[in-house]
Amino acid sequence: MQINLSHHAGPVATATSVNSYSGNNGLAAVLDDNLNGFGSDGYLMAGNAGNGSGTPPVGIVNDTGVQLITPGSASPVSTMVGVQQGTVGAAKGFQYGFTVTSLGDSADKSGKDDNFRGLTVFDNMLYVTKGSGGNGSNTVYKVAPPSGGLPNAGNAAATIIPFLPGLPTGLAGNITDGNAATEFYPFGIWFGNATTLYVADDGSQDLIADPNAGLQKSIFDGTKWNLAYTIQKGLKLDQPYGVHGYPSQINPATTGLRNLTGVVDNDKVTSFAATATFSASGDPGADPNAVVQVLDDLDATSLPACESFSVVLLPRFGNVYRGLLSFQPAH
Repeated sequence: MQINLSHHAGPVATATSVNSYSGNNGLAAVLDDNLNGFGSDGYLMAGNAGNGSGTPPVGIVNDTGVQLITPGSASPVSTMVGVQQGTVGAAKGFQYGFTVTSLGDSADKSGKDDNFRGLTVFDNMLYVTKGSGGNGSNTVYKVAPPSGGLPNAGNAAATIIPFLPGLPTGLAGNITDGNAATEFYPFGIWFGNATTLYVADDGSQDLIADPNAGLQKSIFDGTKWNLAYTIQKGLKLDQPYGVHGYPSQINPATTGLRNLTGVVDNDKVTSFAATATFSASGDPGADPNAVVQVLDDLDATSLPACESFSVVLLPRFGNVYRGLLSFQPAH
């Protein structure tokens, strides 16, 4: 995995490569300027590792989930974040931070319950999502060291990663197309405030209508999070579109949203997201996609009829939009 840092009005810098997420995807990273508790810069990362059948090697399981690393360290080996679950080297149940056995379910394939992909920091706490694969639970998780705050090298091994109360906890293996109670694929996340959470759902990787695809808004009632509504209007979900220069037989369609950021101004919330795609290319998410935005009322508890996405950046041949880091107002 390489971490690319785009500096304002300057070149792109690449941090030292690390060997996390071997065989698969490093999907999110954020800079933490106090990673070891003594003011040192470092990166908090999320992703998945390993594909195929059989028992995954211990090193692969150790390279998945939430990781942290300090640039310039003597070794490219990152630190695993999360209490060890199950037995090291076992075919099932060997995970870090979270396991479906805590829900009373049978153990999953090792290294798959912590197949995380979205990441954000809010109020000095780290949150991650899981939304792909057939194991684990597709939902939002809080990365919770025993003393609170962000994980670091000193508390990483004692950190638990529970899901947020009230959000979906059903098994990913039980998802049924079109079933609003089971079909969740969370990706990017950000908080409008302490009681308002926005989740980008990239939808099922097909052209079957997904009732939860788009931008989900959940509200905290003091005990648990409750899904208030999902914004889909303007996304033209599952409708193929053409891209100049792209083969017409591979016309992609938007299935939902992936990475996400936003800004709050006078109780008006503007969210920006990169769209997720599906096409005949055989590689979901690899097609030219768009960047979209939508304006939401922060205090709304039911979907305002007027809210609709608009396109900020159109799909372009040779371009795929991935991470969205922050909102920069025009000067």
